[in-house]
Amino acid sequence: MRRFPAKNRQQGIALVTALLVVALATIAAVEMVSRQQLDIRRVQNVLAREQAYSYAIGAELWAMHTLKEKLEQDGPDSDHLQQAWAQPIVLPEFDGAQLQMQIYDAQARFNLNNLHDVQPGDTNNVYVQQFIRLLELAGAEDPPQIANATMDWLDPDMEERPGGAEDGTYTQLEQPYRTANQPMASVSELRLVYGMTPEIYQQIEPYIIALPAVTAVNLNTAQAGVLMGLFPGLNQQLAEQIIEQRNAREDGLTDPNELLQLLPPQSLPDNIDEAVGVSSDFYIADIRVELGPSRVRLRSLIQRSATGELRVISRSQGPL
Repeated sequence: MRRFPAKNRQQGIALVTALLVVALATIAAVEMVSRQQLDIRRVQNVLAREQAYSYAIGAELWAMHTLKEKLEQDGPDSDHLQQAWAQPIVLPEFDGAQLQMQIYDAQARFNLNNLHDVQPGDTNNVYVQQFIRLLELAGAEDPPQIANATMDWLDPDMEERPGGAEDGTYTQLEQPYRTANQPMASVSELRLVYGMTPEIYQQIEPYIIALPAVTAVNLNTAQAGVLMGLFPGLNQQLAEQIIEQRNAREDGLTDPNELLQLLPPQSLPDNIDEAVGVSSDFYIADIRVELGPSRVRLRSLIQRSATGELRVISRSQGPL
């Protein structure tokens, strides 16, 4: 049997060892480069998103400027859909960023926080009746129960209204929690209210909002579902006819009675005057920014004070 010299065997082992070291070094280098490239892409994405968000904040300032122009040109007495602020706005492309913005009237919806100060037993309260009708339209089986539970969620005390719910009810749930006992910061809180279901919430969500003050519904901007909640007996067809007549007015409504007189007398609840108006103090700027791979959607709630000053009171981000 032929044997290789010891020197040759040592050289072979050294060669294999060298190849193994080179292979390990190559694997390590590839891994380092891959991680570095991943880190670079991650940083680029973060920077692009931050830049897109900065553009969204710039668009928010544009929205406030648009509302200020509206106030200077048209005054504060009427806000309607024929005015410039209510039209879709495509902002100029800037540094590769595409920006779109739409300003909505936040008072086109029913304000859940109008229920905050309703006293127990005041079942004829105009806001309570509006909310109950909206729940009926959403398909709720027991609208008064959900309405009472919502008022219990909002009011500062721990006394349950008929069919309502306070901490004693919520802490017995499989996943317990407590009532807020304060005005809602977001309509999404309604999903936590006892008796509310995902199906009802999905139906009612387009018609409700949570604002930090008691507000009237702007008849110039309210859609059919909101009008049907405002006025008992109003059906979809009649509501759409009223909206068509309203939108045909170039100057919008200047007085709520201009719309109320189109309704049958039985559709006018008591104290309706305090629940409706033709102007607004709250607006939503819905801003969308696309910058490379980054997509940002910013929804800013803007308040107009009695002196005409504008300020952003909340911001939220969500998917496009």
